[in-house]
Amino acid sequence: MSLTAKQQIKRKNVILGTLTVGIAVIALFFVIRHFYKSDAAVKTTTKTNTVGIVKLADVIKNHPRYNDIRKLEGERSQIAAQMSSISHAAMLEGKIRNDSFANFTQQKAQMRVDISNKILQNKMIDKEKQLREQLAPQKAADFEKISSKYQTPIFNYTLQLDNAKNLRLSPTQIDELNSKMMQLKKERAAEIHKVGNAYENMIKQALEDYYQAQLKEMQAKITDANKKDAMAMEKTEAGFSEQQTAMLKQQDDKLKQQKQDFLSLQKELTDKNDEIKALKEAIYSDIRSKAAIIAQKEHLSIIFADRATEDLLDWDWNEYLKEQLVVSRTTKDITSELITELKK
Repeated sequence: MSLTAKQQIKRKNVILGTLTVGIAVIALFFVIRHFYKSDAAVKTTTKTNTVGIVKLADVIKNHPRYNDIRKLEGERSQIAAQMSSISHAAMLEGKIRNDSFANFTQQKAQMRVDISNKILQNKMIDKEKQLREQLAPQKAADFEKISSKYQTPIFNYTLQLDNAKNLRLSPTQIDELNSKMMQLKKERAAEIHKVGNAYENMIKQALEDYYQAQLKEMQAKITDANKKDAMAMEKTEAGFSEQQTAMLKQQDDKLKQQKQDFLSLQKELTDKNDEIKALKEAIYSDIRSKAAIIAQKEHLSIIFADRATEDLLDWDWNEYLKEQLVVSRTTKDITSELITELKK
């Protein structure tokens, strides 16, 4: 009876262990299956959510109509250069018409003044040289007269000082002799300086008188010459009045024609800008449609325009480049495929 109870307990433990192992195996199966499905789902998502990228700058430069854009822009530059040339020529033409006669007369008058000033300057140099040469002997004689006046007294003082020992002169007497001799030398220098200044003032006054006389004479000549030029110009203008009128009319007609040409070129420029804009829009539309074909063929959910190479473009596409590129391992570069598609 006791053995039977033990056997029953052992049997129950075996059954419970078997059930526990079975449950654990089943649970492990479902766990492995769950992770396997998740990984497969990730792989499927990676494959079905591919993102395409396209280097728009390279595509644009390889578009069949890219050279047409280049040609249109060259034509636009030529139109702008012609407009600038017409504007500059019109301004220059008006200035010549208004100032030609007056400028010629003013230039001649100014030339006379410049020449006269140069001539007067040379004359003043020659006159000063002449005056100094004329006064030099008298000036030297006056200097000699002053020197002679003080020569003997100064010599006597010098002689006494040289023989001070023989004459048994005291220090006080020697100092007194030196003082008197120095006083004479100062007086002599002062008189020479005074005479020299007198000659310089004499030359200065003579030059001033000469300058005023020459200036008055030259101004009279200049005034007379300017009057003659003015009269000659008036006579010439009167003689060619009809020709001048015809010339002014011709210039006015030319200015009117230049204005019309400018307005015409301005319209050409506007039309050319519109043509360029339309062509750029057409190119972008073509790129977009071809990209859509590739997206459908490659099962791409979205295509981004790569702006990283935008700086390679030397004309403005900013209004067409709206997207920012986010690069990841799920992206696919379709630039080459798109260029091939465009060239078909």
